[in-house]
Amino acid sequence: SPGVAASSVAAAAAMALEGGGLLGELRRQLAGLPQRPGPAAQELLPRLHDAETARVLEAADARTRNGFFGDLRLALFKLPDGSQKELLERFPDLRAEVVRLVESMTQEISRWLDEERAVARRGGSAAPLFPKVKALFQAVLTPAFLTTFKHLGGSEKRGKEGFLLKLALCLRSIADLAPREVGGEVLVGHASQLRRQFFHVEGYGELMADWLQNRIRQCNDEFVTRAGAALQANPQPILARLRRTFRPGRWLSLADPQVEDDLFALFLDDAFPRHVLTHDAVAKVLQRISSYGGATCEFQVFGSLARLPPVAGSVNVRTSQPQDAVEAALLQILQRMPPFPALRRLRPGHFLFGRMEVEFLLRGSSLLAKVVSSHHMDGRAAEELSAEDFFLKRGSEEYPNVNAAAIQASLQSPAGAPTTGIEAIGAPDPIGHAVALLLGGATGPGSFGATAALQPPLSMATLIPGLGLSGMGLMPLRGPAPLRYEPYPGAAGMASGMLPMPGFGHQPMGMPASPAGLVPHGGKFGLDDDEI
Repeated sequence: SPGVAASSVAAAAAMALEGGGLLGELRRQLAGLPQRPGPAAQELLPRLHDAETARVLEAADARTRNGFFGDLRLALFKLPDGSQKELLERFPDLRAEVVRLVESMTQEISRWLDEERAVARRGGSAAPLFPKVKALFQAVLTPAFLTTFKHLGGSEKRGKEGFLLKLALCLRSIADLAPREVGGEVLVGHASQLRRQFFHVEGYGELMADWLQNRIRQCNDEFVTRAGAALQANPQPILARLRRTFRPGRWLSLADPQVEDDLFALFLDDAFPRHVLTHDAVAKVLQRISSYGGATCEFQVFGSLARLPPVAGSVNVRTSQPQDAVEAALLQILQRMPPFPALRRLRPGHFLFGRMEVEFLLRGSSLLAKVVSSHHMDGRAAEELSAEDFFLKRGSEEYPNVNAAAIQASLQSPAGAPTTGIEAIGAPDPIGHAVALLLGGATGPGSFGATAALQPPLSMATLIPGLGLSGMGLMPLRGPAPLRYEPYPGAAGMASGMLPMPGFGHQPMGMPASPAGLVPHGGKFGLDDDEI
């Protein structure tokens, strides 16, 4: 009777909760299948399509269904390709599992990129992050994940692109970091497999670098366009928020988490990928904002740094009085730059900047710079640049630590660090000497080749009271971490410091410990996909 049938289905669903009944039996059979499709898989397929299985699933609660479809998704690679597609079409919950796994893996890679960026900001080693990214790479290379990714359809294009973008950014970081760190060789091998798997297109070769560059350019063009539209619509809330973040005179990195949070809140949304905004694009947007804010919101940008101008009269200018119009124009430009050691006047219009002799000259109202002698020249004729472009180009070459020093000086002197001055050759400049030591550039008025001795390590606190590097701590990452998708609760028991793999947890029954020799072939992956 209908009542008896309903009771039987309910009883089967209850047994499934305890690992028994029809669903429990099917889950055990899925876990026990050989790693490649074969007779055992063919025998199991009719039971997966059976009407009784559908009835039991319909009567089961959400936790039971999720557990069953999680196991089925993990075992897809053990079934024939055609049967995989049939099951995905038959069970919407299975397709939802596929989408959730890829989203979860994308989030895990994104979190690793956050951690790597935080380590880079504080100048630390990336080696402690290698075990996490190694575990991620191994999880992506498992047959279970590769098969899952293969079944994302056209309706999941955004999810596919999002995963590929994060993976490509991660692989680019590893290509830069791994060769410099002990233990990076294994990561390089995994990275090579991933590039072949997701970014190799038959007849064209590996296209990751070109695809990533193009995708980043598209994202940044979209960012600039969105920012322009938002400014045109209502600039006042934008100006107000950025004035709270960029205090007058305080240099901030364009990669600062608070800056990124502001830009996303003002111009972007959760669907826009993080980790892709370039310093050039952010600088372009800040300069566009300047046209709406007047003199008090006219951003000063130096490479990857930016600030609002200091309050008039609040910054100490380390210099004697300008001797001519060239020096007066030069000092105006230096007030918009981070602090360098004082320029040393050799004769009118000629100065030492680090290890180079530079001639500054006025042409109409424009101040130009021409390098007279430098270790960079290699016999080449000196190019003539605007004075501002000269400092933007040569400043970081002569003083590699200028960005970190400017940020630290801003933390210790909120009104603004002392601006660069001009002194006669041979005149004492203790503050400029201290700045040079911290920046790691040239010191000594008479030597082009003399560089700052940085052992024992010197800080500005040693040389200028109240100014030190001790405050350069790790900036906290903002925003709540997305929920992790872990159908296997056993993942909580992993060793401390290891990253639980989304959707994997402990190695499930029947899953190979290594993907070697089990990577599925055929089908479309990554860039070899008509949808991407």
